[in-house]
Amino acid sequence: MYTTNQIISGLKNPEKIAKELRKQSGTLQNKMLGCEVMSEDWDNLIILDACRFDLFESVSNLEGDLTSKRSKGSATQEFVLNNFTGNEFYDTCYINSNPYVSIHAPESFYRLVNVWKDGWDEDTGTVLPQTMVDFALEEYQESKDKRLVVHFMQPHHPFLGPTAEEKFSSFNGNVESRKSALGKSANQNESLHVWEALQNNNISIGTVARAYRESLEEVLPHVKRLVDQIEGKTVVTSDHGNLLGEKPHWINFPKKSRYGHPDFSTSEPLVKVPWLEMPFENRRKIKKDQPKHDSLSDTELADEDNDVSERLEALGYKE
Repeated sequence: MYTTNQIISGLKNPEKIAKELRKQSGTLQNKMLGCEVMSEDWDNLIILDACRFDLFESVSNLEGDLTSKRSKGSATQEFVLNNFTGNEFYDTCYINSNPYVSIHAPESFYRLVNVWKDGWDEDTGTVLPQTMVDFALEEYQESKDKRLVVHFMQPHHPFLGPTAEEKFSSFNGNVESRKSALGKSANQNESLHVWEALQNNNISIGTVARAYRESLEEVLPHVKRLVDQIEGKTVVTSDHGNLLGEKPHWINFPKKSRYGHPDFSTSEPLVKVPWLEMPFENRRKIKKDQPKHDSLSDTELADEDNDVSERLEALGYKE
């Protein structure tokens, strides 16, 4: 329910009402119309963070039957909340590069392997794909009777590849932004992440689109290397896409085009994601077990909170 003051404020500013309607409509549509990824048929689910369907379709050379699904979120946080939070998937190990999974679904899986914490690459400000493969193969050897979710950070920025290395500097890895989060000096303009820089015309859409594509090209060989070493039916998908100048909603949208992946949006580039069912020979026998959750002290929990904040900041999320 809304308070009287909120109603009065809305009547004085119709755009606030429109914004709230968009949010509520998008929230409901994504939750109700999106694919229940954990109910689908797979032994291994590979998530490529922020991968548009059209980008994957044009770049991927992975074998299999490619279709599309509608995601339950236009951003990772919403995707996690709608798919995992409050549920128990004790037949599944989740190899995780995105801190939002740890925030919103820390006890939803048999085991949650936080590579964003233990395998972080300081130079690029993200988790590298080869690191994800190493962690995933280690977990696979220990838990062959569990389903496996491997959540790669790419092609989400910070982008990997020659264009990002040459053109982006701190717009990509958010080095200065991380300095600011840690209480160190930072240049205001350089602390912008790539989507803000694009929105403010500090970088061109062509450069960002090229870097985005190259980041996907960087991760795909690692996906193939992983799939070649694990048994079972593998599906490659994404949690959401990115806007590259499109509108975030198909109705009642703001005049200004948007970039990145705003929450609760319904635009096709955000919620239409790839669903590649790869060829396989054998299925694994999967069973549920009592989960293996870490028990942390108060000090360890505080350190974990600091790690989460720093990693989210480095990935361009603003809490």
